[in-house]
Parts: sequence; structure tokens; C-alpha cells
Amino acid sequence: MAPVLIITRPEQGAKRFLDQVSAALGHSPETVLSPLLQIVGMPFVVPPAVGTAIFTSENGVVQAMQGGVPVNLTAYCVGNQTAATARQFGIDVLGVAQDADALVDQLVAAQPTGPLTHFRGQHVAGDLFGKLGAAGHQVCNVICYDQRSVPLSQSAVSNLHGEKPVVLPLFSPRSATILKQQVVPTAPVWVIAMSGAVASAAGGLCTAGCDIAAKPDLGAMVAATCRRLQALENGRLA
Repeated sequence: MAPVLIITRPEQGAKRFLDQVSAALGHSPETVLSPLLQIVGMPFVVPPAVGTAIFTSENGVVQAMQGGVPVNLTAYCVGNQTAATARQFGIDVLGVAQDADALVDQLVAAQPTGPLTHFRGQHVAGDLFGKLGAAGHQVCNVICYDQRSVPLSQSAVSNLHGEKPVVLPLFSPRSATILKQQVVPTAPVWVIAMSGAVASAAGGLCTAGCDIAAKPDLGAMVAATCRRLQALENGRLA
């Protein structure tokens, strides 16, 4: 029985992820797009001295720039997509890290002068602010958007209660937690987790199993998702 891919990322990211999976597979798998989060911009005050910006998501870049942050910024970013979006706005990207911990190490090594300003969402994983503060950096948190939970689509719920194997990429512990609050799957579900923390949060969602991406980045998530889809398409269940 052919698997179904359920993608719960916000709409723009979901479509981009599906395009990359389809290109890597050489065909488009049966897919349900059911975003669990809606990105909503929030009013914020631009600090008088931004210094060096920190962006840990492309949403942070977009919302910050649409909210009136000066374009002549230098910044450090988490993830290649975040960095690419920053460059599209004319931001001078000084460094790119694969996750928040690696970003802390990068900033500690670079020792940028002046303040650091993290443009972020209402909900974040980890303690970037505390770790950078402990390393002696002056950090200002600017919350410029919210990630509001939305219900799963009926199609997603039906498939999670169905008979077909489901491949379910999850990119954050919060997404896993929201999903568990909405549905108890009975279908054979393979979770593709971006990290060990996401796998831990996914808990009972993994009715068939859980694969953890080799690295916490989009490319590794695409690769892990494709491997599981191909295995299921070929009738391999392990």
C-alpha cells in the first residue's frame, strides 16, 4: 500500500519542502498539506541600536524587515534558507549555523562588537538568550511574530486514522506537541524528526517508528523523508 506524506509546516515552507522531496524522489508522492501553525506578524519597537542581528528563522527575517528594521544590517543566521531570505533583503550575512547551539559557538568565536538583537517568534526552542548572555554578550530579544496553532485538516485526520502508512516530518518539539493534542493516530505512522528533541516530543505519534535526520537542517529532513517514502513504496517496513 503506497504511503501518504503529511506535511504540517506553515504553507510556504510546506510547499517548498514538498517540491524538494518530489525532486529528490523523481515523482510526487501522495501528499496532504495541513499546516499546524499560522505565522502572524506582531507590532514591535525597533531598538535604537540594533547592532548585529540574529535570525533563527526566515519568518523572523520577513517580519522584521516588513516591520521597519533598517536594511543596512549585518546578521548571523540559523539555516541556509534563513540566510538566503536575509540576503534577498540586502542583509550582510556574516555567518550561518545549522542550529542554535552552533550559532552560539560561532558568535563566541567571532566576538562581534556592540549589541546583538534577536528577531524571533513568540515561541522558541532552547535558550539562545541565556547562553549568549552567559558568554558575555548584550542581547535584546525582539518578538516580531507569533506562531498560532491551527486545527489539522479533515484529510490529515482521516489519514492518521486510516490504513495507509503515513510519513510525518516534524520540524520542532512544539509542532509535535500540538499534533499530539489534536489526534491519537491509529494508522502506521513513521515520524521523521529533525532532532532528538523533536523525536522525544513526538512520543506516541510514532506508531510504526521514528527516523531522526542526520543533521537538524532542511536538506537532511528531505533526505530522511525520501528514504522512508522509498522504503515504504518498495514494501519495506523497517
